[in-house]
Amino acid sequence: MGEPARRAVEFIPDPATGVPTTRRLPRGSVALVENTRFWPGEEKNDPELAKVFAALGDLYVDDAFGSAHRAHASTEAVAHLLKPAVAGFLMEKELTYLGQLLSNPRHPFIAVWRRQDLGKIDCDPLAAARVDELLIGGAMACTFFAAMGSRSARR
Repeated sequence: MGEPARRAVEFIPDPATGVPTTRRLPRGSVALVENTRFWPGEEKNDPELAKVFAALGDLYVDDAFGSAHRAHASTEAVAHLLKPAVAGFLMEKELTYLGQLLSNPRHPFIAVWRRQDLGKIDCDPLAAARVDELLIGGAMACTFFAAMGSRSARR
């Protein structure tokens, strides 16, 4: 199969001025936009910012499993503007593995939760029902320590 072709990567520091850059790129080229979290409105799912992002391309591929749940301008809102909007190969692979893990886990099955928001714990009912052990870490652990009366949670 051989070595993949090397491609030049065009950096776009400001997505609002990047449209001319993306439109002049040769077929198969790559453009990298500055981290979208730096832009006001990103985390508020601003539809106007999503239009700016959508103007840079022709279709939307989400391959970031770890952030796909976020309703941000660069994930949720832009997916409504660009068609097709699809999951990428990495996302497909991770969803396949997760599905296998939840439907037929190997034992002992140990889950680690480290979410900050205790209210999100109900997002994982299938995993919670199948685990042999549940390890709780991060900020969520402090909530449990406090509930147990631990002094270490108050530090």
